[in-house]
Amino acid sequence: MVKFRFTLFALLLMFSFFNSKSFAAPQLFLFVTKSENILGRPIHVEIYGVSLKGKITELNLDVLNKQFGVISDYVINDTQDKRWPNMPIQILKLKLYPKVTGEVVIPSLSINHIETKQQRIKILKGNTSVPKIELSTQTPYERQQMIFTVSITSQKPDARLSIKPEQIIESFDNTPLLFKRSKTQNGLYLLKIGWALSAFNSGQTTIKLPPIEYRVSGVLRKKFYLPSTTINVKPLPRYLPPTIPIGKISVQSDEFIEGAIYANSLSYWNITVRGQTNNIYNLPPILRQIKSNDDILFLPENSSYNIIKKERSVNSEKKYSIPIKPLHSGFLTLPQIKLQYFNPENGRIETVIYNAKPILVLSVFWRGVIIIFIVLLLGYLSFNIKKILSKLSFSKLKRTQALHILGKNNTVNDIREALHLISEAEDWNKNITTKQWAIYWKTRYQVDFNFDILISNISLLLYSSKNNPEQTALQLKKLIMNRKKHKFKISTSLKLLLQ
Repeated sequence: MVKFRFTLFALLLMFSFFNSKSFAAPQLFLFVTKSENILGRPIHVEIYGVSLKGKITELNLDVLNKQFGVISDYVINDTQDKRWPNMPIQILKLKLYPKVTGEVVIPSLSINHIETKQQRIKILKGNTSVPKIELSTQTPYERQQMIFTVSITSQKPDARLSIKPEQIIESFDNTPLLFKRSKTQNGLYLLKIGWALSAFNSGQTTIKLPPIEYRVSGVLRKKFYLPSTTINVKPLPRYLPPTIPIGKISVQSDEFIEGAIYANSLSYWNITVRGQTNNIYNLPPILRQIKSNDDILFLPENSSYNIIKKERSVNSEKKYSIPIKPLHSGFLTLPQIKLQYFNPENGRIETVIYNAKPILVLSVFWRGVIIIFIVLLLGYLSFNIKKILSKLSFSKLKRTQALHILGKNNTVNDIREALHLISEAEDWNKNITTKQWAIYWKTRYQVDFNFDILISNISLLLYSSKNNPEQTALQLKKLIMNRKKHKFKISTSLKLLLQ
């Protein structure tokens, strides 16, 4: 009997020990540090699992993704807590970034039918605006580029937005756009950034974007997780080949190749193909259209790829540098380049045709002829320019002499000499009559009604000593100094007629 009582006591003691430690009812507790938070800043959450049979990392956190960006901070698998003595504790710490303002709910989280309680938190805007989302189209085609932009206003002049490069966006090819900052009329700063996206498959698709970082003076202040956006991606027509680009394509060529090049010498044809695509491998090839013939030899090309990012677009481009060797002289026509693309705006296939301008190809003989011609032309121009400059210098000298003679205390001979000097300056006959001198002057320069009076006075003065030569000389000096050519050019035949 004593032995039975001892055994029963031992069993009760063991049951009590395991009941307090190993067989305590599993529980989940969720703790939040604050009841209010600012959009873009994390909510620190601690989840305690008491006497859980499984791992706390098996918690289903997918229910949080609708309203929060979720980051698992760290996990403690086995520890103790005074609040639950002699019970194994697991701790999961999370950072939750709310996606919207107002009252948000942290829903119940469960594992093995054990749940946490809901928590309600008020989310405030803070000193930056709520991110504004713009999408270029809600119904793109497969592989069509669409622009997703996010804009935020801030009071800080050194604030900027950034996106971590090379982040995968599920079901989309993506390229980040360049950041842009501009000042608004009310003194705030508008910050913009985004992505160029293209969907891999058709159908209803949800865009789940990575976070956008808000920094001031290089210091991370906020991290914005964006609400998911659902779009309807239209399928491409079945007749389209899988290699055709979706979006506009352009072809350009360097202009220098459109001048003169030399026969049997290497030159380079530089071609750029550019398209509204995120992936450079979606650009169409052109080399199959460029083949050697009896007029020209094409050698193996060099090519390079580039992505051109802007604030509102992303373009891919491929540059070709193709060595060419013309085989004889004459005008050379380069091959036509024809590319097709699918235009999402009208749902049709369109064709881009590029025709390079004809190129003048010169042999060694014709190069020598042209060089000799250029040298002769330059010599002729140099001689004539020198002659013109000499004539201008001579005309200026003669006018200066005439003005110098027409000073104070002039005589009739001074006036006659001044007329002769002006005739030399204008390349007229030196021994012409006063009437002829007046006709030449009227032909070249503008005159008023006083001109005829002056000429009449000069004529009378030359044949009569009774007139005052000083006053006439002064008027002639003013005429020479204030001369103005006609605004229109008088024909040579009219000049001869006047003479």
